[in-house]
Amino acid sequence: MSSGYRSTPQGEHSPIDSHELGFDDTLLMTPTLHPPSRPRLVLLSCLSSTFFLLLLLLPVVIPDDHTQFDFPRFGLNDLLRILDPFINYPLLYLLFNSARPAPSRTLTILFALSSVLYIFGSTAHTMSALLKHSIEQIKASQGASMIPAVEEAYVYTRNVWEHIVGHYMYAAGVFFASVLIVIVHFRASYPPVSIFRGWMLVYAGTLSGILYALVSTQLPYAPLIGVAVFGSVAATIVFFLWKEGDLGISRCATRPIPQIYAWSATLALILTIVWTAIKGIKGRNLD
Repeated sequence: MSSGYRSTPQGEHSPIDSHELGFDDTLLMTPTLHPPSRPRLVLLSCLSSTFFLLLLLLPVVIPDDHTQFDFPRFGLNDLLRILDPFINYPLLYLLFNSARPAPSRTLTILFALSSVLYIFGSTAHTMSALLKHSIEQIKASQGASMIPAVEEAYVYTRNVWEHIVGHYMYAAGVFFASVLIVIVHFRASYPPVSIFRGWMLVYAGTLSGILYALVSTQLPYAPLIGVAVFGSVAATIVFFLWKEGDLGISRCATRPIPQIYAWSATLALILTIVWTAIKGIKGRNLD
């Protein structure tokens, strides 16, 4: 029977720490006495942003040369898509788990669920792309149009599993992981540095902002969703930073992880608004 107390060796009872139960009612506002290494956090953020952007762009810009491997209809871009979750999510986990005090049980479970979303979305996207490209190559090699049933399967695989299920689950996993990373690192407070010494924060935030904007503009009808999500995230983080007095250039790197994500969400919001004004709200074409 659980009563909120535990027995001590002397037979007495002491209150159970709320953090042991998986929650902490002072999560954002109580500074941690032993914050993690700031250079390590910033370096992890830079590595994560760099690899995420590279593994997003390289499979797109690398030509579909499927003669690079003995395995038929499999190219370097396909290999990079498969490697994506093996590289990117461990970096996110290292960033999440670097928080001090360590993330609670509840937040760790939530992070694990975000990884399920991300990995399933990445897998659905990769396998759908492999199937879609195989059908495209068969069509090109035969020089004829596909029979209606195959054409219908091709369009369904591309539109539903690759562009909607894969992309949206991938994006949702990254979004929830990012929110959890901001939460667990909000208590880590440091002395400010000059903007020139804090260039790595700007670098990480800029790459992340470009990444988020690219993902948003490539999801079907996602630019409007991106504007709403990026706007609300940026406003929420900026509000808490302002409340703690850690907003502005003079407070550079005082709370590095929330500041990186505040800048990346703001940049993504601006880029998505510009994209929407030029291209419209549909994002990726599903025709």
